[in-house]
Amino acid sequence: MKKTLYLKFIAAYLLFGVFGFIIVATFVTNMMTEHCRRETAEDLYRGATQIASTYAADLYSAGVTLDTVNQELATLDNLVAEGKAVPMIIVMNSGVAHPADDPAEDAFDQMMTEEVIPLVDSRFRTIADRDHRAVAGLSWGAKQAYDLGLGHRDLFSAVGGFSGIIVIGAFDVRNPGFRDPEKFAAAYDGVFRDPARFNADYHLLFI
Repeated sequence: MKKTLYLKFIAAYLLFGVFGFIIVATFVTNMMTEHCRRETAEDLYRGATQIASTYAADLYSAGVTLDTVNQELATLDNLVAEGKAVPMIIVMNSGVAHPADDPAEDAFDQMMTEEVIPLVDSRFRTIADRDHRAVAGLSWGAKQAYDLGLGHRDLFSAVGGFSGIIVIGAFDVRNPGFRDPEKFAAAYDGVFRDPARFNADYHLLFI
């Protein structure tokens, strides 16, 4: 009798221990899962807020609204559907980039060549060569497009600038550097020196 009670006691103890462990483990797992979800949601919210506060001002100060962007993309979709444009991936990046340790230095070129292009080619089904990559910009963005596209003939085969100029040397609207034949020929590692090679290398230069 005592032996049977003893075995029942041990069995009950073990059962209670296993049951208690399952309850505690489930409770702790739920707590940790909820905590991770909350932390992730808060991180995403902070990131989205930072991005919006950083870039929204640039968009609106340039007279560009999200509705305008959506209309332009819808127009492009229609052109693709009508066979007037080939399907493409459009990357609309901010034109402002500075190193964390030097806010006065312009790091747009570095950001595009070392971060944006590799990221897009790794995440999307691109044809990752210069013959299938173009760059274009408006106003100061046109200047950046010329610098990027003409300065990296290994990365781009088409360059477009709208309401902008090719800036060679110091930025001087009254006496731009491209008026000097020697400066123009030496610009962008001499990309303009050989017209035949330029025409062979680039599918399009829109000025």
